[in-house]
Amino acid sequence: MGGHLATRIQCGRTHLCKYSSLLVVLILFCLVRSFQYPSRPFNTAPIHNMHALDVEILEHDLFQGLYYLHSQPPLFNLMLGVGLKVLPDSWFAEGFACLYFILGLGLFGLCERLMNLFGVPWLLRIFLLASFLFHEPILSAERYLIYTHPLAFLIVLGIYASGKWIQNGKPFWLAAALISLASIVLMRSFFHLILWMLPMLALLYLASFRFRGRCGKKEVLAGIITVAFCSLFYAKNLVVAGEFTSSTWFGMNFAAMTAYMDPKRTETLLAVGKITPLVNIRRFFTPPGLYRLLWSGSPYRHRGSGCSDQIDRQAELQQLHSGPCLTGVCRQHNNSG
Repeated sequence: MGGHLATRIQCGRTHLCKYSSLLVVLILFCLVRSFQYPSRPFNTAPIHNMHALDVEILEHDLFQGLYYLHSQPPLFNLMLGVGLKVLPDSWFAEGFACLYFILGLGLFGLCERLMNLFGVPWLLRIFLLASFLFHEPILSAERYLIYTHPLAFLIVLGIYASGKWIQNGKPFWLAAALISLASIVLMRSFFHLILWMLPMLALLYLASFRFRGRCGKKEVLAGIITVAFCSLFYAKNLVVAGEFTSSTWFGMNFAAMTAYMDPKRTETLLAVGKITPLVNIRRFFTPPGLYRLLWSGSPYRHRGSGCSDQIDRQAELQQLHSGPCLTGVCRQHNNSG
């Protein structure tokens, strides 16, 4: 009995030593963030920007909104919609702040485990992650309601789960890796089903074959099912918008890289009448904002943008005709979309 107890104590000490650096990193994260968060309130303003559906749709018609959403993948809007449905209005910001804190804790913990997996010394792991805690973009992402922070967590989780599966072949880690890959594809259109996900799966299975000497049929089938699941959303966009893609913004993004001219050249061509003033409309200058300038009476009032019917329409039209739409008024129109 005594020998058995001594063995259990020894095992406990071994596990404590094994995960001591992880524990130190998590404690450091909580301590540092407890000092940083009070001066950085959680910003929920992005729920009104171009990445999110209208709040009314998210809250009251979520699934139909997701069905007709073709400008970007659906996962981030699904997360927002569930949050709006589950959380009271007074707890919306606090609820997502708590979620992003947990994701941050998980991100740093996974980074520590990932470095451990690659054999990085424990002292160096703690030093690097402690330095990383004070990196401004990381803190900003944690306090801003946009997909950047969840995406970073999913990428690191996918890498770590893939490494663990290649190492020990347990189905749990393969499932975690595949779910992470699918979630990344369904959250950000940059991670394309064909151009990114398929090569990543191929590398994953090749690595498994290289280091474990095997890659079972069931494991490959799981990958095929994951790709098929993601393909459903691409197929939905083919039906709704006529394009087999997760985002139909390619035209606008391509135009930004190829069609926009230097402002001085624009002014010259405008002066001689070779181009119309419409060239000065910015990419995210919303149609209602444009119609407002061309309407004899303002058809609506910008919500939360600081614009009102008292703004001089003639001044706005003059700005549209005279040069790039870069005034504060235009930025307010842009943000109100």
